[in-house]
Amino acid sequence: MSTPTIILREALQHALDELHRVNAAHACVRPDVTYMAMEALRNTFLAPIEHASEIEQRIVGKLVQDALAAGYSLSVWDGEEMTLVESTDAGEVYKALASTDSDHLYIHTRETNPPGVQLVWGNDVDVIVDYNTSLEPLLAGANALADELEG
Repeated sequence: MSTPTIILREALQHALDELHRVNAAHACVRPDVTYMAMEALRNTFLAPIEHASEIEQRIVGKLVQDALAAGYSLSVWDGEEMTLVESTDAGEVYKALASTDSDHLYIHTRETNPPGVQLVWGNDVDVIVDYNTSLEPLLAGANALADELEG
């Protein structure tokens, strides 16, 4: 069953594909229209995290994207074992998440003792339950998205 977010993403992708097709044939589409469609598609991004809700996929996806964009590698502890160690591949990170009820996502901002974010799956907008305060600037986007979705 398709959810409203998935339907919206599919419609935005179709519109963007059509804009590119028309522009390639006629060079008549204003760049700002294409940019707005691409930005809308980015804002509905769902990280492919199995067993996570759409809200959790959006929030944690934003966190992972921001951390990787800042140049950090990520590790995942699922409560039993390190399922991923210092990866810079978003796909690998998403696969390693949500295999248990909670995860610790370590963000390698320093050589030793990397700060982490505790994630509890099933909490929707409250998926981020705790984090090292040194990560506050990095989590600003994910926290703002959570606030927006909550309210």
